[in-house]
Amino acid sequence: MLDKRKLEAFLKDNRILVDWELVPQIWSTATAAFRQYLENRRRSGSLYYCAACGAKIQVNCPRCGKAQGCLRHILPDFFIGAHALHQADLFLTADKGIPRKYFPNLKVLNPLELL
Repeated sequence: MLDKRKLEAFLKDNRILVDWELVPQIWSTATAAFRQYLENRRRSGSLYYCAACGAKIQVNCPRCGKAQGCLRHILPDFFIGAHALHQADLFLTADKGIPRKYFPNLKVLNPLELL
């Protein structure tokens, strides 16, 4: 486990600023987006989304035909997206599908595409 001094030194050395407080606007945006995500999953029966484009992917059991999968995104993912929307100019992530779908006004860039 990293101690507080090492963490603070790492952040300072790498010029990383941390916003430790989430304003109500971020909470509201994140929970609304997550609620929509859960509703979309429930309504469509699609349990997977493409990380590149956000398209629904249906995976069915070959024996019974029931849709399979598990939650791929959790509420903290949506807090990160909402924070980026309200507090940053750009969101770097390899998962562009969900941020683009649920935060359409957020500029998203996949750093792996720059290689």
